[in-house]
Amino acid sequence: MPGSEFGRDEKELTARIAYVDFNSREALDNYPIDKAFDDSFVKTYCARTIEAVGRLVN
Repeated sequence: MPGSEFGRDEKELTARIAYVDFNSREALDNYPIDKAFDDSFVKTYCARTIEAVGRLVN
């Protein structure tokens, strides 16, 4: 997706980096299809990514 999709100027060179550090098979196997998605799922199956983003913010 171009940077303009994220509010950046169309003429600006923008790089978007996505960090993924979780076991996608385990997450998909345990995804709660029968109930609403909530933060507890992400905290359980993507804890390392949440911790890393928290460190970047702080």
